[in-house]
Amino acid sequence: GRVTSMFLGINLSHASSACLVNNEGTLIAAIEEERLSRTKNHYGIPSYALSYLIDNIQEDLKIEKVIHGSFSILDDNSFFRIIANTGENPSNPAGSWKPPHPGWIRPVGENHRIIENLINDQIVSCGLDRPKHIWMPHHDAHLATALASSRRAGKSKTLLISLDGEGDGESGSVAISTDQNQLLKLSNNSHLDSLGYLYQSVTEKYNFKGNQHEGKITGLAAFGKNSQAVEILSNYINIADGKVSLRY
Repeated sequence: GRVTSMFLGINLSHASSACLVNNEGTLIAAIEEERLSRTKNHYGIPSYALSYLIDNIQEDLKIEKVIHGSFSILDDNSFFRIIANTGENPSNPAGSWKPPHPGWIRPVGENHRIIENLINDQIVSCGLDRPKHIWMPHHDAHLATALASSRRAGKSKTLLISLDGEGDGESGSVAISTDQNQLLKLSNNSHLDSLGYLYQSVTEKYNFKGNQHEGKITGLAAFGKNSQAVEILSNYINIADGKVSLRY
């Protein structure tokens, strides 16, 4: 049959997931690892999701490239947490974001290459060729998603904003799209001035789980009022020239 070339998108962070996109940029399929592993907010390599996608594509498939949406800067701490939870040790359950368990031995090699080889080995075991890997800066991946949405809406030039906790040392980025489908970066925000982490702190202040229950605070905010607390909080946040800075 006809071979269909696709790109495989991978998320190794919280809500680990995988997706397949064709050469025209159309999403074919996507699934989060937690749906299959049954581990809430699964971290790490989405092995179940990858197998599920490959097994359920009803045609001959070729994965041209694997695109990683984060960890273009892969420090040892993050690498250890991603890799160490792939075993069966009860001190470091699969999908957790815990430090390596006692006795864990670090694989030999460069961090990115080790993860690429693990993913490629699984792809080859499904009968496919080994693809190349691209590691996107985290907020560039967010901006690219917004860019695709603006193109589908028929917009030639769009202001694009990405804000979250942290990714690859940044907590946010502002850009505009050009007529050539490129991103013109206007500013980026350091992880030290993260509005996402500020929101996480508020979430945890009210005994909810950070990086998971922020949506509950969003819901509660609808019942809030413009009280003195808003003025106090705003004194710790400054926005100038597209950059956010926090006063500690």
